[in-house]
Amino acid sequence: MKTIKYLVSLFLVLLLASCKSNNVNVTLLQLNDVYEISALEGGKVGGMARVETVYKQLLNENPNTYILMAGDFLNPSLLGTLKYQGQNIRGKQMIEVMNALPIKLATFGNHEFDLNEADLQKRLNESTFDWVSANTKRIKNDSISLFYKEQNNQITPLFETYILEVTQKNQKFKIGFLSLTIDDTKKNYVSYEDKFLSAKRVYKGLKSQSDLVLGFTHLKKATDGELLKQFPEIPLIMGGHEHTNMFLTQGASHITKADANAKSVYVHRIVYNTKIKKATINSTLVYLDSTIVQDAEILKIVNKWQAIQDAQIKGVIKNPEAVVYHAQVPLDGKDTPVRSVQTNLGQIIAQSMAAASKSSVDCAFVNGGSIRIDDELRGAITGIDIFRVLPFGGSVY
Repeated sequence: MKTIKYLVSLFLVLLLASCKSNNVNVTLLQLNDVYEISALEGGKVGGMARVETVYKQLLNENPNTYILMAGDFLNPSLLGTLKYQGQNIRGKQMIEVMNALPIKLATFGNHEFDLNEADLQKRLNESTFDWVSANTKRIKNDSISLFYKEQNNQITPLFETYILEVTQKNQKFKIGFLSLTIDDTKKNYVSYEDKFLSAKRVYKGLKSQSDLVLGFTHLKKATDGELLKQFPEIPLIMGGHEHTNMFLTQGASHITKADANAKSVYVHRIVYNTKIKKATINSTLVYLDSTIVQDAEILKIVNKWQAIQDAQIKGVIKNPEAVVYHAQVPLDGKDTPVRSVQTNLGQIIAQSMAAASKSSVDCAFVNGGSIRIDDELRGAITGIDIFRVLPFGGSVY
């Protein structure tokens, strides 16, 4: 009897070892809607330097770890509205940080197309990571083609679909990325193909070349859900556009979005068994708070750009750090409330717009999306805080 138990135990151990030897482990760190490279709330939350710390921890756990950016990172920000060495910054600071992390793959969000064609091309050329989008193309001279990078006098088209190939102990695993972007920002140099037509056009070929296909989108959550209805075999869509973290379930599939401005990130641990051709995905939301230290090397880059911002603002306001208002209660400029309900900060801005109008008005409307600080203003409020709240230009009529 003891011999039988021993043989059964030995068989199970060998079987488990055999299964593990066929496994390939991949970790994907998902970011989306990151406008600020600096930490928020007095340095306590978010910041790309904290992203790097988490990335290094994951990399130590699994060398097959990659950072993905699901759109909206070049604009808007206060820093992006300024100039440096005679040129518009327009996301240059973000590209430098993303290169340093390093980002593996990014897709377009609607705010990338806030930039004019020339500035966007500069950012593409500066990037060392890959870009992918199935439904966004460039219009030039009445023809439609893929966006591209121009580096070292060579033109390289961006990817329409993307395959990440990972090798672990001679076992290969290919992840295909189906990437789509919302068509909210209309520009004469951007062509948007219908999202679902794009998906149908590229999916079959992507699936045939991949062991696993994942969604990598910048769409409304409802549109992500429609995409899963058409392609229910996609187990995970890593998305952006909404600014609040979410984990949505639809059938056997999931949609994940992290909080804007890297207040949180999603970590997806994927285990693929090459023998049975099956993947398991474990997704965890990680909050980037004060318990996570800021990486020193990335913080150097952040501080460099912060100094540039401070110097530029002094060219507009003599003393940008001077207190202009003292908030007895916190003024709520966080993304979700300013886009959905009346907040005290929104009320102050609307009243200010009405007072600044050239005509006598009975009321004023302000687009909640123009309030970009994604934070609460507490206590002493300075001129530079006002710029951070409302970084866009424009006039009051």
